Amino acid sequence: MTDYYDELRRDPAAVLYQLNPSLFVGDVNNCPATADAVDNYLASGDLTRADASGSRFRIDSDLHTAALPTIMENLAALGHGHHYVIRGTRGHESRFAPNHYFVLANIHNRVVLIDAYTHELLDSSPTIQEYLRRGQFRRFAFATRFEASPPPGRPNRR
Repeated sequence: MTDYYDELRRDPAAVLYQLNPSLFVGDVNNCPATADAVDNYLASGDLTRADASGSRFRIDSDLHTAALPTIMENLAALGHGHHYVIRGTRGHESRFAPNHYFVLANIHNRVVLIDAYTHELLDSSPTIQEYLRRGQFRRFAFATRFEASPPPGRPNRR
């Protein structure tokens, strides 16, 4: 049986560029859809591209607010093969969108950060901390169930 966590860890660029082929961050503001695509890939190996039809998404999830260290500790305790979709919320002073979605995954008892929007897989504390600083996040929420879809009336563009 294929372990999609191992596959992603082995060649993150190949997987992340298939899930989100946009070459430049900001071409399409679809981070909820890219987090959903990573979530689906880790669960099933599905390499369906993230929706790129716009920046508004309907989100269906079980988001729970928590401090990021707590989220990471809980994920570490679950062991290999578990992941959460994370919503990072920025302060009002940020020049970025108010929220950004990415994935934290436990790959062989190491918590890694996966962002198909920026095409990054980060597996060390310093690089994860730099990503969080760069993202200007103030608050976090995590979900074990996550679905991002276009609002009614807008077709998916993959």
